[in-house]
Amino acid sequence: MEKSEEAIISAQADFAINLLSKVVFEKNKPVESTILSPLSLSMGLAIVYAGADGETKEEFGQLLSGGLKEGETHAYFGKLLNSYTNDKSEKYTLELANKLFVQKGFKIFEEFKIFVNENYEGKFELLNFRENVEAAKVDMMTITDYFLYFEDKEVKI
Repeated sequence: MEKSEEAIISAQADFAINLLSKVVFEKNKPVESTILSPLSLSMGLAIVYAGADGETKEEFGQLLSGGLKEGETHAYFGKLLNSYTNDKSEKYTLELANKLFVQKGFKIFEEFKIFVNENYEGKFELLNFRENVEAAKVDMMTITDYFLYFEDKEVKI
């Protein structure tokens, strides 16, 4: 294992432990039931990291990989994503779906769309959060509900 992978694994372990401890022990009282995927959150944050800039980008880099070069971070997450999606194990099935919900009219650079699609198999969904927040929430929940239905091992969206 390379030192860069060790650094990312360490940063991810810290992130997962901190996240779970904050969620599970909210206000010093254990939460009764929680389902949470640090991997899914890390993948989502890595996508946001790809589009961030300045101080925000530095903070995401520190959180995700302990401050390694951005290319190393995305290479690691790409390798991780491929290891899960290409694993033909009979023991488990892990389906990942990366989708970004974006305000209609918000300009997204084409290079970013291509990067997210190629590296994270990510898709974009345009919603109108400004005019009707409740309708946007319903749209998001409806779209999210599709993740429950799998056909031929592909997520229907």
